[in-house]
Amino acid sequence: MTMLKQLLKILAILFLGLIGGMLWQTILLPYLAEDPRFQDVWFVQDYMQRQVNLYPRQQITILENEALVSAIEKAEKSIVSIEVGATRETAVKGSGLVLTVDGLIVTLADIVPRGSAFSLWIDGEKHAFDIQKRDIQQNLALIKIEASGLSTSGFADMGGIKKGQRVFLIGSLFSAEQPQSLVNEGVIKYLDNNFIYTNFLSEETPISSTVFDVEANVIGLNMLGFDNQVITIPISRIRSFAFE
Repeated sequence: MTMLKQLLKILAILFLGLIGGMLWQTILLPYLAEDPRFQDVWFVQDYMQRQVNLYPRQQITILENEALVSAIEKAEKSIVSIEVGATRETAVKGSGLVLTVDGLIVTLADIVPRGSAFSLWIDGEKHAFDIQKRDIQQNLALIKIEASGLSTSGFADMGGIKKGQRVFLIGSLFSAEQPQSLVNEGVIKYLDNNFIYTNFLSEETPISSTVFDVEANVIGLNMLGFDNQVITIPISRIRSFAFE
């Protein structure tokens, strides 16, 4: 009887130790690893290293997603929303890309026909703007607002653009009282001498949305081509139009 009690006591201790170990590994250690105060503690560093060794693909995916979210947050600040028309119901709606901190913005010529009423939104506020240049053949327009300290994005190196490259777009969604940013992710399918082609679908792509690489550098502006195919005007052509 005494031996049975001792055996049960040992089993109980082992069981409690097992439960405690599971709680330590699944709850306490992950919680401590999220707290900056414990980042330098040896058992937290050991735990984090083991996670990298055990789940390398998962860790890489998490880091990639975090980097993409940061890039989107950065790129989003350089996008403005544009409405053109007498009423919101009949207005043409699109977006523009801020090129300079003092208010030079590029968009599609289709968005800003001459002689129309314009509204441009930045951070929920309306601004008046003037058309500086407009080229129907290139379908590009350069507009200007009176502003300073606007956010801009870097320009991608077109020589480094490759098929299969991961990209994202940011455009304007006008379903609410104020326009909001819409984001989508895709890849580059192929390039020719004039345009970049992605796998973005026309029904899911806001007109005049901007395409970025995963480091928040501008690749180009989206427009509709033949058969409602989304095509991207490369940033090299946009820079030539705006600054030359």
